[in-house]
Amino acid sequence: MRNKIITSLALLSSSILTWAAGKSNQPNFVIFIADDLGWEDTTPYGNKVVKTPNIERLAELGRRYDNVFLTASSSSPSRCSILTSLYPHSTGAQNLQMPLPKDKELVATPLREIGYYTMAIGKWHLGNNVKNQFDLVVDTGDKMRWTRGDDWVKALKDRPKNKPFFFYAASNDPHRPYTDDLEKVHNPDLAIVPPYLPNVKDMREDLTDYYNAISRFDKHVGMALAELEKEGVLDNTVIIIMSDNGKPFPQCKTRTNVQGMKTPFIISYPKLIKPGTSSNALISSIDLMPTILDMVGTKYKSKVHGISFKNILSDPNAKFRNYAYAEHNWHDFMGFERSVYTDKYAFTINFLPELPGTPPLDCLESKGYRAMQALYREGELPPDQSDCFIMPRPSEELFDYSIDINCMKNLAFDSQYSKIVSKLKSLVIENMKNTNDGFHGKEKLKKDGFDRNTGENVKKSK
Repeated sequence: MRNKIITSLALLSSSILTWAAGKSNQPNFVIFIADDLGWEDTTPYGNKVVKTPNIERLAELGRRYDNVFLTASSSSPSRCSILTSLYPHSTGAQNLQMPLPKDKELVATPLREIGYYTMAIGKWHLGNNVKNQFDLVVDTGDKMRWTRGDDWVKALKDRPKNKPFFFYAASNDPHRPYTDDLEKVHNPDLAIVPPYLPNVKDMREDLTDYYNAISRFDKHVGMALAELEKEGVLDNTVIIIMSDNGKPFPQCKTRTNVQGMKTPFIISYPKLIKPGTSSNALISSIDLMPTILDMVGTKYKSKVHGISFKNILSDPNAKFRNYAYAEHNWHDFMGFERSVYTDKYAFTINFLPELPGTPPLDCLESKGYRAMQALYREGELPPDQSDCFIMPRPSEELFDYSIDINCMKNLAFDSQYSKIVSKLKSLVIENMKNTNDGFHGKEKLKKDGFDRNTGENVKKSK
């Protein structure tokens, strides 16, 4: 009888807690995560060509963060890492397309326990094992990306109105291919070609398609914002804009340099964040979910690697991280790199220097990359643009991105920087040791899935 009374009281207490959370003024959360959006390719980050008025509006309403690094420049490892607050090698899903094991705790679990309604709409990419941790998952895969704004609006309209909510709004834009009916709103003649890519017609057209897909993402963000405003909950909603990895171009996606790992990161929340501000605080993407949980007074039950930056929301100059860490594992091709970032340097150890820095398959098959291949074969591609083809690659890379934002000059073997290299290398090795990470030999890694020159499926070619 005593056990029954205790059980009943526990259930009643849980019900009261859930009801109270639903009726409280707890903030809502909406995370708009783009697919392959380079950090520099929106208006708030200085791109004056690409049209992103809704993202610009959020930056005006909130704060732009200028030093936020992802843990992987590869979509599914990065997304798994963000939602679990674990480094990719600790999630059990470090390679592209690997599903998260069912025992990994997503941020939705502790939020649901305090009364939040949780939903994920769009590109899921985490596998089926953990879908039950959200109240609602609409996994669209790569289909119907042009309806994403409608999907997001419907989810907002249909949600329970008596609960605070957490909404993971996952886009497929601006991921390749650009073969659907994209609205043509940009001019190839105006495309901004970074110095590590050749300024040729095919590359400009490729970048223009990418811009058009970014604008569609921005349009869908605007549709969701309009619905939040219509419902009168915009001011009580923490809104985040970010990406899962760098843009789908050579020397960006799957790379551990700044253009691969740095993400646009904007947070709007008028109750806490001063509008139109910016912050240079060094943040890792694994810090986002602990921050959200800290804001509502809960945390992960399991041990995580991320830490809360809640104090930076009210004080953008507050002290936070000194270092952020990242990695590159299999993404179409074999890889094993480990990196650390400071507020000035990006440093990488490449455990497989004998392999070229081949971009992922979707990029390899693009007309921009095919143009690069042709120029390289003809001996007309400058050394600064030939990084993807060079063998062997440097075993270590050091870039001072405070003056070399495109990571063009490797300082790792300059004697002037030997002490910096030594310190950063020891930090990478220490982080690997502390997080049970290790390189166990090339033979232990997943092999190339495609030919690095043609993109042909290795299995089919045998």
